Amino acid sequence: MKHIRILGLCLAVAFVMGAVVATSASAEAPEFGRCIKTAKKGGGKFSSAKCTVEKAGGSYEWTPGVVKGKFTTTIKEGTLLTLETVGKTKLTCTGETSTGEFVGTKSERGTIVTLTGCEAFGMPYESAGQTEGTIVTNELEGELGIEKKAKSALYNKVGILLRPRVPEEAIFVISCVLGPHDPGTVIGSVIDPLTTNNMQRIATDTFRASKGKQKPEHFEGEPNRILETSFGEGPYEQTGLTVTMTQDNEEDVEINSVV
Repeated sequence: MKHIRILGLCLAVAFVMGAVVATSASAEAPEFGRCIKTAKKGGGKFSSAKCTVEKAGGSYEWTPGVVKGKFTTTIKEGTLLTLETVGKTKLTCTGETSTGEFVGTKSERGTIVTLTGCEAFGMPYESAGQTEGTIVTNELEGELGIEKKAKSALYNKVGILLRPRVPEEAIFVISCVLGPHDPGTVIGSVIDPLTTNNMQRIATDTFRASKGKQKPEHFEGEPNRILETSFGEGPYEQTGLTVTMTQDNEEDVEINSVV
């Protein structure tokens, strides 16, 4: 039997916006924050509500960080969350919800994901103490990074690396109580591609994978960060996560790739 390990899930979509060329970029980008229209006309540093192009006498100002930082996610109705290994072992779930919080300008913390309607090998799997087919992850955290650099920071592809808050922990451990099926464990981390340079309260998170391999697998210039799954005494296998979720923030938030 195989042993499934999946480490890290949560949040957001791949989509980069911006039709103008940024004039400058600091070493701090990317970061979470808010692009706010100034009360005084011409009292801002930026020319548009994206806060990507500096202009003397602009009408917008960039404010790093998030005031109301909590968020939730839910799976898109009628779709599945799928974890598939390179050996084609699958764990599928029909429901997903999560809660978390933005912290500082680059991180999220306290993310707990609950999955429902979960099956592997045609049988329901669940976390210890949960109802049939329900999986609850250990606490996860996330850190912003650059997936792929462009000639202009405006077009950098940005993501957030999701992993267990406690490095030694698995993302989750599961078992099947209805038959002689091996328990499973999911470990590792996963990158969630994000929409940049656009204020949003509700966003779409899309995790993509093919034949057990995540897209993307690493940040620019860094080693691969992958999920792995194992059942029973079987070896760990690289695992890809496929799902589309809706993320609902407490307030409009922008992931700025420039400032």
